[in-house]
Amino acid sequence: MTARPVLVVEDEPDAQEMLASLLTFINIDCDRASDGNDALTLIENNHYNIAVIDIGLPNMDGLELIRAIREQNTDLRCVAISAFHSSRLKQDALKAGFDVYLPKPIAQEDFLTMIKEWL
Repeated sequence: MTARPVLVVEDEPDAQEMLASLLTFINIDCDRASDGNDALTLIENNHYNIAVIDIGLPNMDGLELIRAIREQNTDLRCVAISAFHSSRLKQDALKAGFDVYLPKPIAQEDFLTMIKEWL
């Protein structure tokens, strides 16, 4: 299986589609996962440069997921996204191992610029 450079981990279908469409707009393909367990399987079996991860995932939230990722992979760039805005959540996300925290709705131009720079 050939991996895409970006993994989108988002449980809300509309948000997942919006992120994938943004990436497609700048000619970047992505794989998608709807929960942390699926994301870990994809990460274990593929190579990604970037993972965009919603904090509010079912079964395994984004903070648990990033901790599991960091135990295995310190090179993967990880972006936390969340509809719940608080400085505490941002601090928790960065402390857990995310490289960047972005509140929803995501500033599309800033997001795409960051992704292009990282790739």
